[in-house]
Amino acid sequence: MADDAAGVSTPYGGTYKRPLRTRTRSGCLPCRSRKRKCDGARPRCRNCEFRGDGCAWGVKVSFHPSRALTLSAEDEASLLDVEQQRRADNTEQADADEPHQFVDDTNDIVEFFEGDYVAPSSPISDVDDPVVNHEAESQTDTELHTVHFVESSTPDDQNLVQGSWKAAEEAPGLNARAQQQILPLITADTGAHQAPALHTETVVSYTAPFSLGQAIFSDAAPLPDLDLPVSKTEQAHLMTAYLRETGTWCETTDSEKHFTVKSIHSMMESRAFVAAALALSSRQVDTLRGRQRQTALELYQYTIRLLIYQDPSEADTSILATCTLLCVYEMMASSVSEWRRHLNGCAGLLKSRNWKGCSRGIIKSCFWAFARIDIWAAFIIGQTTLLSTTCWVENDSIPAVSAAAAASGDIDDYCNLAILIFAKIINLIAHNPPSPRISAAHRVTMTEDLWKDLSIWWKFRPRHACPLLREEPRGSGNPFPTVVFTTSAAICGNTFFHAGSILLLETGLVSSSSTEKELSDPIWHARELGGLSISNESHANWVNHLQPLFIAGRVLANTSRWGGRLLETQPADTYDDCFGDGEEYALEKLALLKQLARIEKETGWKTSDRSAELRRLWGFA
Repeated sequence: MADDAAGVSTPYGGTYKRPLRTRTRSGCLPCRSRKRKCDGARPRCRNCEFRGDGCAWGVKVSFHPSRALTLSAEDEASLLDVEQQRRADNTEQADADEPHQFVDDTNDIVEFFEGDYVAPSSPISDVDDPVVNHEAESQTDTELHTVHFVESSTPDDQNLVQGSWKAAEEAPGLNARAQQQILPLITADTGAHQAPALHTETVVSYTAPFSLGQAIFSDAAPLPDLDLPVSKTEQAHLMTAYLRETGTWCETTDSEKHFTVKSIHSMMESRAFVAAALALSSRQVDTLRGRQRQTALELYQYTIRLLIYQDPSEADTSILATCTLLCVYEMMASSVSEWRRHLNGCAGLLKSRNWKGCSRGIIKSCFWAFARIDIWAAFIIGQTTLLSTTCWVENDSIPAVSAAAAASGDIDDYCNLAILIFAKIINLIAHNPPSPRISAAHRVTMTEDLWKDLSIWWKFRPRHACPLLREEPRGSGNPFPTVVFTTSAAICGNTFFHAGSILLLETGLVSSSSTEKELSDPIWHARELGGLSISNESHANWVNHLQPLFIAGRVLANTSRWGGRLLETQPADTYDDCFGDGEEYALEKLALLKQLARIEKETGWKTSDRSAELRRLWGFA
């Protein structure tokens, strides 16, 4: 060390000092963790691109010396206002006659996180409240100008919240005023991810922290051109996966395939749509390969960054398609409270543009994709749908639509009617126990009317909506019938028919004399649901079969209500002792669990929660 400080002698009698070598930390985080030399290329270095890993970079943070011990005058004023407001609230609630006592406000805090939260800078639409939404006949333009979006709920919620903070904080062009309005809304939602009382069935009415056009309303600087956080090669791979798989999830009753074929070229002109499509595809690919990367989250944040700069008055069909993909992104693996927040945004955009299920093109495809997600969200949390079913279509005459479908050979509209009827059933059972506004007689009448609609739908099915092949189970193999359909729409329509029939029969308000014996048997409908799901390898329908299969499994758990009708029609050798001699419908239960596991394995759609719930219902847990 002394030689280094003094210098080194040269052969010519001179001396020189050795250069001081210091270690640098300029590489990406993965290369630094592996102690590999990084070329520093952004957004993805050569090592990470070769390995196929996500390339993350550290953040250089520095603090001004003046902030070390004191706060600025603006911060002190803000904190003082908060403290004064808090003291004023406490003073109003305090009782001067009673002595001071300790109060446990844990429940109040939990209710705060689970209850309504109003963003101070965003007008609230009636769409946030399903009950108000159904009763209101008109809304002002101001209420419809803001469409809400939220941060994703990935398996790692903490990383996501931090990532959403960073996405808004580092958004290029956002001035201090915009950041002050956006960042507090993100931090206010952090507790929702940490509250232990929050679970799948929790009813949450929430105003999202991200709003369409938030940056514009905050007078932020224009958004500069940003590159996608993935390489061109990765974009090609993810877009290929989108066209083959995830894009088709929104085309269940869209024979024209607008999300992947007919409208994809025009949609690709929207950066937000491209980012949303890549994010959904990345999440599905990573799930199937069992790897954890930040690519999907980065693409999601990129999409949100574009949406907060989108002028709501100029939101076109590409923005609607983007919102729909974000709903599917959340629905794939997140809790229902997460994806219903995005549904609020879609509902507001649909109402503000007066877009319906009878619209044409990509709008129609988006509407029915939204409707299916909205229905299952309402079913899980026991609420009504966000959009009133009275405004879904203009022509809901089943015979008329059936005749048109038979003439054109296009059964999309006819199968969508089954979705509409099912939505009405969900809204009916959402008032269970019955609402004081609905009399018992009126409830029976509504149930009978919906049952009549289902029966008419079943009777007037066009040829292409009927099974191409149907065979009863034989032997000890598949306990469900083989039911083969030719189109995805036919599978979807029949799925909602059987699921809706079960829900109406479970109410006990359907008269058995008003229909055929077969159609009045919930176990028959449950077996049909299992059969059509197993017999038809349609991933677009499989991602919508999670709840119908759960409904079918729930019927098998309450077999005492139905008198064991299935045993009368099943061969005796189909019941083995895999669950014990006393277990009813053992093969049916096994087949349902296997089908749910198969759906998750082949599509990446999370089904383990519903499988676990079925096991608990059957007493296997």
